[in-house]
Amino acid sequence: MYAPNCGLSLATNGTGMKIETYYSKAVSYAGMASFLAILQIFSLIHQMEFTPTPSSVTNVSYWTIVMQAIMDGYLCLLHLTAGIVVDAVFIPFAATAFFNFVLVSVFGMRYLLVIWRIQRPEVVRTTRPRPQPAPRVEEEIEGETPPAVPANATPVREERSSPTYDVGTLYCKLYISLLVGLFLFYHTATSSAFVQNIVIAIVGLAFYSFWIPQSIRSISRGCRRPLSPKYVVGMSISRLAIPLYFYGCPENVLAHKTTPWIWALVVYMAFQVLILFLQDLLGPRFFVPERFLPQTYNYHPILATEDEETLQGEEEAGGSSGTHSRDCAICMLPIESAPSTSTGLGVLGRAQYMVTPCHHMFHTDCLEKWMRIKLECPVCRAYLPAC
Repeated sequence: MYAPNCGLSLATNGTGMKIETYYSKAVSYAGMASFLAILQIFSLIHQMEFTPTPSSVTNVSYWTIVMQAIMDGYLCLLHLTAGIVVDAVFIPFAATAFFNFVLVSVFGMRYLLVIWRIQRPEVVRTTRPRPQPAPRVEEEIEGETPPAVPANATPVREERSSPTYDVGTLYCKLYISLLVGLFLFYHTATSSAFVQNIVIAIVGLAFYSFWIPQSIRSISRGCRRPLSPKYVVGMSISRLAIPLYFYGCPENVLAHKTTPWIWALVVYMAFQVLILFLQDLLGPRFFVPERFLPQTYNYHPILATEDEETLQGEEEAGGSSGTHSRDCAICMLPIESAPSTSTGLGVLGRAQYMVTPCHHMFHTDCLEKWMRIKLECPVCRAYLPAC
């Protein structure tokens, strides 16, 4: 360009992008991001239907859903900010931000609240101090008053909670995480390009490790198929689409340079998905050495000798022989228990009954069906570890 009145000339060696082309690419990207958000919403709804009972929800990792919710919160804020900065694409970017907001605030937080309420007894059980044995109280003698309670005794408080408190706590934690992350992000944006790349690589690797907590939870609980295969595949593909667009597509809306390292992220995600599927197929602990496996409760123990003697006495009083019987509190039918032996018949006999940590016996089929609905003892309502 040459200005004859000023005597100035401007020249460029590069090629730019027309503003119409830029707006067209921005609208296309917003449409793609909205479609991905809708796909993630339906995938999450399918996962919620896949785990309809407390017993199935307790196998889902809380931190896997938390990491995905934080990612959706950041995408919502970034799309909304981009729509505010560029007025011409405000409507498509605002629509994308709305779908991300629905995903994280409606469905994501609802599922998190369900997981939190069901898995909270595990946290209370591991963090609550062991109760001290109460002092032995002698029989009260007529005319004497019972001993006074010590002044330094601490009263036992029952833990109470309400749905409003739980929802408020979860939302506060989410918003605090988003604010802290945004502060670090904007503080890093003013740094050098090298620092930005390092921070983006660390944050991306951390966020895209959201299947690892689920693998660890499956190992600790020894459970298979905690997540729906459609949910795993749908979430993995949809969450890889945006980084692949910016770092793998040379014609992206930001004209960001492509990098081959993005395919390392794809391989990393594929490896996590492969581990999840192998855990469903070969068992959740197939790659963990036996000495590192966490201990799980055995619902089919060998009956103690005193229990057998008691059952034997009941058996002789009833006139039956050869088997021991007790009544199942669920179906009210007798439980056939074999005597403790190391032979194969003894193992088959133990498979017919289940004994809870609170020492209540049930039929195996009855208690397994009960635990699909509630992880509480049908007799005393004590917490039952998943089998």
